[in-house]
Amino acid sequence: MITKSYLTIVLFMVILGSCATKDSNDKSKNLKVNNIFEQQRSAVLGKKINSIVTILGDSINAECKVILLYDGYDCETCIDVGYEMLKRIDDLAGKQKAYVITTSLNIGRDQAKNEYFNYVYYDEHDIIRKELKYIYTPVLLKLDSAVKVEEIFFPNYQRDLKNETRFVNLSSEKY
Repeated sequence: MITKSYLTIVLFMVILGSCATKDSNDKSKNLKVNNIFEQQRSAVLGKKINSIVTILGDSINAECKVILLYDGYDCETCIDVGYEMLKRIDDLAGKQKAYVITTSLNIGRDQAKNEYFNYVYYDEHDIIRKELKYIYTPVLLKLDSAVKVEEIFFPNYQRDLKNETRFVNLSSEKY
């Protein structure tokens, strides 16, 4: 009887200890990912994207734009969050300010799934990400009139509604 109770207590403590370690590891991983995002953010802010004209052509003009850049292998939920944010930006601005550029071959699936009816541009050779030193995607880039990166947001499955809303409001401002 005492052995059974003792075994139960030891088993309970092992399980409790493993849960605490997992939570600690998750926090450590999240911190590491956030640090990587912050490093990439710092490296890209203010950088002019010369190759954007190659992809968007005449669509880009002197007005500030927002670009959702993603690859078909990115987190599906993260891509969905990006599309949702783009639609909110356009709705608030009252016109199209947001553009989608992808390296994915399955463009129609993403458009249909997210009920996005504007044109999606295809970056066949991944030249924009190459110019940005292969920045993590999906990423939303707010560009100024000189096509320099003014602000960055990494859509994520762990929603940060405060920063999402801040980015959407900042990006939908009329100039």
